[in-house]
Amino acid sequence: MPDESGLTDRLKLDAITNGLLVVALALYFFFARGQQVGDDLTFTALGATLMVFATFAVLHTAQDLIGLVARRRPTQC
Repeated sequence: MPDESGLTDRLKLDAITNGLLVVALALYFFFARGQQVGDDLTFTALGATLMVFATFAVLHTAQDLIGLVARRRPTQC
C-alpha cells in the first residue's frame, strides 16, 4: 500500500485529470449545442466515451480520498 505522501500525490494527479475531463466535456457540450442525439454517431460515441472516462475518474478519486481519510483516522482498540 502506498504511504500517505503517495496518496496525496495521487489525489493531486486525480484533481488535474478531473479538471481536464471537465474542460473536455464543456467543449463537447459547447459543440453539441445544435445537434440531436444520434445524428452523428461518431460525435455521440465521443460524448459517451468522455462521460465514461469522467465517471471513472471521479470514482477513482473518491476511492483515493477514502483511502487517505482511512489512513489518517486514528485506530481504536
